[in-house]
Amino acid sequence: MKKILIALVIIVIAGVAVWYFVWGAHKPKLSEKQTALEQLVGEAVLTLDDVKAGFSGKDIDFDDKKASAHYGADNKDYVSYYISDLLQPFNIDNDDDQEYPILLETKYSDGTFLDNLVILHKNGNKFVSTDQMIIGPADQVDDIHNLANNEVVIDANQLDNAGNKYPVQLSYKLEKDKIISGENNIDITKKFVPAPSPTPTPVNTPDQNQSDNTDTGTDGERSHLHFAILSDNRIDVRGYVQSESELLGWIDPVILY
Repeated sequence: MKKILIALVIIVIAGVAVWYFVWGAHKPKLSEKQTALEQLVGEAVLTLDDVKAGFSGKDIDFDDKKASAHYGADNKDYVSYYISDLLQPFNIDNDDDQEYPILLETKYSDGTFLDNLVILHKNGNKFVSTDQMIIGPADQVDDIHNLANNEVVIDANQLDNAGNKYPVQLSYKLEKDKIISGENNIDITKKFVPAPSPTPTPVNTPDQNQSDNTDTGTDGERSHLHFAILSDNRIDVRGYVQSESELLGWIDPVILY
């Protein structure tokens, strides 16, 4: 039993040593950059543009991923910022060309609440926005996927006038200093309008056929053929007679069968 315990301890120690060698002493460079971003950007000064607040290249001092600023007449309005997601950086092999994408929530004093996709470039002790794009209302954004090849896919919802949700996917391609919106992206700030139902094709019914085929030559009845056998050699093309006694001039075809 003692030998078994010693063997198990040796196996555990060997496993820990291998893990440290692979993941501890040789951490991927990407992981190091991601860790550095998480440590820096949440406490850094971000230079941002904010069209609604009227900011252009304004330095915003973040603390624990949060910041706020006043704007408008006499600075009565304010906006709160929150870095809700730090995405995978790219161009990390070039220290002068690294790009750091983030998901930034902006909440304004008038109740507007938006999600923004932002690409940051480190410049000294600041992170400067090189491009920003409004995704839509933050409460309509469900999840974000940072995929390979600098692609971001976002699960979101579009609302109709009744508040019903319609799932949509938004895609963005991150290139150097630029965000490219997917060509099939939908503006989720607009209300969803269902496509109108197609107008059904009219189907003729027997009643409609009778109505469509009426003419004055058949006393208002639909077009039809009469079969009659006269009892003599006279010619009579009438389809109807005025009295029952006149029927004596015709032979009932039923009696012939």
